[in-house]
Amino acid sequence: SDQTGHPLVLEPEGGPSDEALAWNNMSWGYWEYSFVPTVSRYKWLEPRHLVRICRRWARDKTDDLQHAFFNGIGYESWENIFGVWNELTPRDAEALRRIAKIERPFADLLVSPGWEPHTPTLQYGVYASKFPGRTEVLWTLVNRNQYDLTGRQIRIPHKPGTRYYDVWHGVELTPEISGEATTLSFDLEAHGYGAVLATAESSLTGPVRKLLAEMNASSQRLL
Repeated sequence: SDQTGHPLVLEPEGGPSDEALAWNNMSWGYWEYSFVPTVSRYKWLEPRHLVRICRRWARDKTDDLQHAFFNGIGYESWENIFGVWNELTPRDAEALRRIAKIERPFADLLVSPGWEPHTPTLQYGVYASKFPGRTEVLWTLVNRNQYDLTGRQIRIPHKPGTRYYDVWHGVELTPEISGEATTLSFDLEAHGYGAVLATAESSLTGPVRKLLAEMNASSQRLL
């Protein structure tokens, strides 16, 4: 397929053995869930490997989508299961749309070899992954609690000239700077999601500007 100019990616349902990661680029993931998000073994061994979580008969997709977003991986959005209809709820469908909108323009960051799952957070039940790049960093966060959270969420080393954006809501954040630390505050809904972008560039790229505008507009519609 490479020689014909039409490369193919195989996505086995059962998942590869560890050594197969050398040639297998994608797989399905059937996971067991706990309160603390699981780290994808295959992505940890090979950050470019794309797992797509699948739980075909689940009616509540919160665990699936939160674990996928935390790991920066995909989700098998399967509603027609061999002719049996298992529709996503409106909330899960909206969450999936927003996750997809975020993951696509930041694809290069999500395969970063410097991926840091379970990077420190400030509130109980909030878990984050850090995806660092050359000039920017993306954090994906999930709130595993059954209640909303506001206020301080993450504290990171201060870097002068860096700007921060709440990507999930499409707004710029005002950092709280104290000495060598920067603290970022934003909202996370119950069983919700969050994404933060740190960029050293004075202006954002066109695709990211478009993403922020779309996320902000959809957030306003949800209020």
